[in-house]
Amino acid sequence: MRKQKKERKRKMQKSLKFHLIYTACVVCVPVFLALFVIVNVSIFLVQEKIAEDSREMLSMNVQMMDEEMQKVSSYLKEDNGVSPEMEGFLSGDQWEEYKSEVISFQKMQDIIMRFRYVDNYMCYLPKTGKSICRFTENSGDFILREAVEKTVKENPEKFYGNGDHWFNRKIHDTNLLMCSWGNEDVILCAWTTYDSLITLTKNWKKTEGSSYCITSKDGEVYTELPKEMQDLDFTRKKDGYYFSGDYDKYLIIREESSCSDMQMVRIVNWRDLLGALWTIRLLNVAIMVVFAFLMIPHLFVTLQKYIFHPIDLLEKGIRTVEQGDLSVKIPTDEGSTEMKHLITSFNNMVSQIGELKIRNYEEKMEYQKLMLDYMSLQIEPHFYLNALNLINTMAQMQDTELIEKMTENLSLYFRYITSSRNKKVTIGQELEHIGHYMNIMMIRFGECFQYEENVDESLRSFLIPPLLIQTMVENSMKYAFDVYGDTEIKVEIREEMKDKKCVVIRVSDNGKGYPQEIITRFEKEIPIEGTHIGLWNAKMRLQHLYPGASKFLLSNREPQGAVTTIVIEETEGKEV
Repeated sequence: MRKQKKERKRKMQKSLKFHLIYTACVVCVPVFLALFVIVNVSIFLVQEKIAEDSREMLSMNVQMMDEEMQKVSSYLKEDNGVSPEMEGFLSGDQWEEYKSEVISFQKMQDIIMRFRYVDNYMCYLPKTGKSICRFTENSGDFILREAVEKTVKENPEKFYGNGDHWFNRKIHDTNLLMCSWGNEDVILCAWTTYDSLITLTKNWKKTEGSSYCITSKDGEVYTELPKEMQDLDFTRKKDGYYFSGDYDKYLIIREESSCSDMQMVRIVNWRDLLGALWTIRLLNVAIMVVFAFLMIPHLFVTLQKYIFHPIDLLEKGIRTVEQGDLSVKIPTDEGSTEMKHLITSFNNMVSQIGELKIRNYEEKMEYQKLMLDYMSLQIEPHFYLNALNLINTMAQMQDTELIEKMTENLSLYFRYITSSRNKKVTIGQELEHIGHYMNIMMIRFGECFQYEENVDESLRSFLIPPLLIQTMVENSMKYAFDVYGDTEIKVEIREEMKDKKCVVIRVSDNGKGYPQEIITRFEKEIPIEGTHIGLWNAKMRLQHLYPGASKFLLSNREPQGAVTTIVIEETEGKEV
């Protein structure tokens, strides 16, 4: 009793169920995974919230900037060459020019004081070379203003425009955001530095480790950034937000200006924002790493010994059986109780399959031999006695010439049957044999029937089973021949392209045609007894020789007559 209990305990400890339960109890992967997912989902939601709030703030401020720049553009369009002060500039009168200069100067002062985002306003007359410039304290140094004025004077045509859009222009190694309206009479320009625009963000609420900058829409940075942020990638064409920097440390949110070539970017050190969540995530990862180094090796060894290795043996055994080797035997020394039972059952099954396969093969070979012998016997010519009786009649009439012709065709007919019993013949040889048969029938019945051949000459060397066409012609002679009528028998052989290239052999006559019952039996593969047994044997013989690559069809034609058709794939009967 104690020995039996010990044996049962040993089997239980080696069972697959025991090891899976043991592994499930030891491994706490679901708990760690759940914790990891919760933390990461929380982090994702925080990121989404940060990105959404930042996008809203950027959108609001960029919209304010766009509105002001659009208003400045409107002033440029209003303050054009047809305004009174512009007419005064162009009048040629010194007093009028002076008054226009004073008025324009005051107007520029009003524009500069009214808008926060414009540092410089300039009016230039290309024809007279005069210019008026008004600026704020944020407009940059004197050298930069002189460089802008010089650039406008030297290349006035570059500043022609309608004032609808603010473009980035690099002058004196400084990027400027500039809008211009002009023609050959007058050029009006308004511009600001990006440093002036970015100073407005100093009063915006931002967390430690975050920053703002202005870039082109292609990602070129126009304002200064902290050293640790200078290598960030602002070139990505991606909606929403993305991460950049070492280990994707920074969250990048962008908002493009609708009336200029720039975009405002917020850079957030999202790990600082996450705080405790980031610490929990790191702790979770650390626990999982420790678990992986301590528990996974044990789990792997257990699964390898009791599951993976036996399954590998089974897989190799199955592959060996698939290749036709039924002598395989898998060892049952290792593995769980269930795996040993499974492998033992597999070995027994393979052994039984081998025995059944040998037995089935032997029975199949014996059956095929019997069928082929039977079909060959059924397909032999059945007019031997009639031919001998005809020779006897001709001998009594002492018609030696006709006897000579009859015996010659009959001997050639018999020679073909005996010599081609166990091999394939060409279509040409089969048609020559049919010619001897038809000569015998003509001697027997006279010229009360017509025989016609329509054969593709390239197919005469195509290989077919012997007596195949002979059986079809003989069937037409038997059921279509009418002593008092004009019997027609026609043999057609040609090449057709169906799903594959095929050889089509068709024998037709003008007799009464096939009964519908015979056609139905052939279509439904119901064996024939009595009439047309020769065609049924030919059909069965064709199926054995060309399984899946041939067809044997019966049909009737209008107004009357039978049609027997054989289709053989051309690859099954290569030329000799």
